[in-house]
Amino acid sequence: MVDDNHINRLFFESSLRKLGHEVQSATDGYAALSVCESKTFDLILMDIRMVGMDGIQTAEAIKKLTNHHDTTILAISAEPIDCDAVDVFTDCLLKPISQVELEKAINHYLNDPSDFDHQQALAVAHDDEAVVQQLRAAFIQQLPDDWNHIERCFKAGDEAGLQHALHQLLGAAKMCGAVGITSAVADLKSKDLGQLNEHNMQPLVNLKKAIKQVLKP
Repeated sequence: MVDDNHINRLFFESSLRKLGHEVQSATDGYAALSVCESKTFDLILMDIRMVGMDGIQTAEAIKKLTNHHDTTILAISAEPIDCDAVDVFTDCLLKPISQVELEKAINHYLNDPSDFDHQQALAVAHDDEAVVQQLRAAFIQQLPDDWNHIERCFKAGDEAGLQHALHQLLGAAKMCGAVGITSAVADLKSKDLGQLNEHNMQPLVNLKKAIKQVLKP
C-alpha cells in the first residue's frame, strides 16, 4: 500500500489485515520503489497524488523492476483515470472506497477466478466476504505444508496417512471453493492409493499442478 496520507494508510492496512492479508505500507513513491527492489508483492495499491514522485511515476519505475514486471498495480484516486491510457495500472479504485469494494477488487485480482468458485465460498461463509477472504488466505498459506505432507506419505508408502491428508485437504478446499484442487483430490481419492507408484502417479501429478496453479505468483 503506497500513500502519503497517514489516515488512508491506516484504513487500507486495517481493512486488508481483516481480510487475512499481509500488508506492507510505504509513505511515498521513493520508499515504495526502495522496498520493491528487495521484496516481491502479489498486488500493489498505489495512490495517484503524492508529493515528490507521484503514483504514475512510481508505478512506472516499479514495473521496470524484474521482480515486478507482471505485478498487478491498482491505482487509488479521488478522480476517474483512464487505465487504458496509463498501462502500468490494471485498474483504478475511486475514493472513498468501501470495505466491500476493496474486498471485491482484491478477490478479483489476487486470485485467478478459475481457481476458486466464489459463489460456493460465499454460500459456505453465509455471504460474508471477509470470512471468504480469511479462509482463502489461510488455505493458500497452508497449501505448501499440505502438499509436502502428502508427498512424504506417498514416498513412505503410508497409505493411511495419505488418505487422511487428502481427506483434510478436500474438506478445506470445499470450504474455500477451490474447485481445481477439489476435483484433483476427489479424483485421487477415488483411486486405489495402494497402487500408486512411479509408473502410475498421474492423479498425484494432477493434484500437484492444481496446487501450483493456486500458488502461482
